[in-house]
Amino acid sequence: MSTFRAGIEYGDDTEWELCWDQYLKANVAAEKKQLLAALGFTKNVRLLSRLLSFSLEEDKIKSQDTPSVIGVVSGNYGGQDLAWKFLQQNWDTFYTRYGSLSFILSSIIKSVASGFDTDFDYLEVKAFFDSRDAGTGVMAVKQAMEKIQMNSYWMKQNGKEVTDWLMKNGS
Repeated sequence: MSTFRAGIEYGDDTEWELCWDQYLKANVAAEKKQLLAALGFTKNVRLLSRLLSFSLEEDKIKSQDTPSVIGVVSGNYGGQDLAWKFLQQNWDTFYTRYGSLSFILSSIIKSVASGFDTDFDYLEVKAFFDSRDAGTGVMAVKQAMEKIQMNSYWMKQNGKEVTDWLMKNGS
């Protein structure tokens, strides 16, 4: 775990603001990428939302880095639903911006939708993409839907047993 990530994950607004300021000042692409990834590890949903909003402002975060921001936020337990809502609310922007670049649109779709694990999630994602043109992300939608089904099946088969074990063993 990077020092930046640990500071953001276990810190508060002050550490997040410091990291954001360092990101804005950084000139080396690798450093900017590391700082941007760390910012997505906050447990503060308000800061995650702010980071997502910044990802649409090209004067703050380059458009090619937006998928990374969405990916790190959706990978954060507290950010998964937030990233999904963000994708839904800004679909037209993403479609216009990345629609002809299959790997980017596909990456966004997979990172946001593939972590879901309930039948409700499946139906929600299906309804959303049934009513939208996924463009070059059609295959990613199909793969994400299959992944949600697999996750849901696994949870139905094992979720209670794992929860019981965790409760019994104090975690």
